[in-house]
Amino acid sequence: MDSLNTTFGFNFFLICIDLIAYKILCSKKEQLYLKIIEISTSKTTPQNSKSNSKSNISNLIELKKIAETSPNLFYIEFLLVFPNFVNEINKLNKSINTNEILVCAYIKLNYSTKEIARYTKSSVRAIESKKFRIRKKLKLTSNDNLNDFLIHLE
Repeated sequence: MDSLNTTFGFNFFLICIDLIAYKILCSKKEQLYLKIIEISTSKTTPQNSKSNSKSNISNLIELKKIAETSPNLFYIEFLLVFPNFVNEINKLNKSINTNEILVCAYIKLNYSTKEIARYTKSSVRAIESKKFRIRKKLKLTSNDNLNDFLIHLE
């Protein structure tokens, strides 16, 4: 009977841990949705180019902070700051997937391969492979620099 109580107690403990993990996940999703709503409702057109420039700089600073903490939120924020970027890449090749576009977004912000790997929780080799596939899909030659190409892409 003791082993039954111990087994039941352990199983109950595991269920509690699962519930706590689920609650944390739901909380993070809720924060993500609230951030999306906040961003989409707070975007206003600046009155002059000087404030537009300041707004762009503050958007990039915020984007860099998000890039280092949450790849999913970073992707959404990146699309708001650079709305035409994905369309321009898709014009070049429609077969580029979302993960490759995410890597392109990090490259556009001039992150190194090691930084991209760390922020996306991938290996450096995995990011190198993605960069190779992206170069191939964009039909870049060995003389073309992927970073420069993406940085100058709208």
